[in-house]
Amino acid sequence: MTEGAPTGQVRRRRFLAGLSLFTVGGVAGTAVGYAAEQANAAESPTARTEILNSPRAYEATVTWRTEPSARVIALTIDDGPTREWTPQVLAILRNHGASATFFIVGARAEGDPGALARAADEGHELANHTWLHSDLTQHDQSFDAESLERTHDLIAGQTGRAPTLCRPPYGRIDSVGLSVCAEMHYRVMLWSNHVTGSDAAGPMSPRPSTALPSLTTATSRLAQV
Repeated sequence: MTEGAPTGQVRRRRFLAGLSLFTVGGVAGTAVGYAAEQANAAESPTARTEILNSPRAYEATVTWRTEPSARVIALTIDDGPTREWTPQVLAILRNHGASATFFIVGARAEGDPGALARAADEGHELANHTWLHSDLTQHDQSFDAESLERTHDLIAGQTGRAPTLCRPPYGRIDSVGLSVCAEMHYRVMLWSNHVTGSDAAGPMSPRPSTALPSLTTATSRLAQV
């Protein structure tokens, strides 16, 4: 939220210091012009370790939830934007005087010019969710960096505001992805509560009959905080 927001509205940065990180995933809708990468559930037998050649300090914090003194919730929306669902999500948030952080899939934003600016103009934060909803643990450092940097540049270019947060798709990240986030000065945001509109067909298959009412319920509760 911007300064001077009406009483009862919780500003964006206060959301991110919230009692819990509450995410609504899959609300954004189906893929636009590309096939979303499916999650790979198999873990490698040994963890990958990224070796840093630079002597300078690298740091990437990972947050699931925090413990603020105020009763607040950080509401986050993943996987958009899309022309069908994002306007409905923005309308629900507007009706309840609520702010959220949108974790943006770059290829979708590229296919919907103006969507990011509309969300930013309404006081929402935009953050990085990779270019093609890629599992960062399944690719090398070059791929991870290109995916995040391309999305970063798109968000900054369309809104004039550079993102400072990353949410790895499926919540999967290891030292390779963390090293890229450290290089980009990102904080990594996961979640402590999750509401999804997806079904067993895959993470990008929406069920708006469940996801949108869940968002309405969440924002109604926010109004009571």
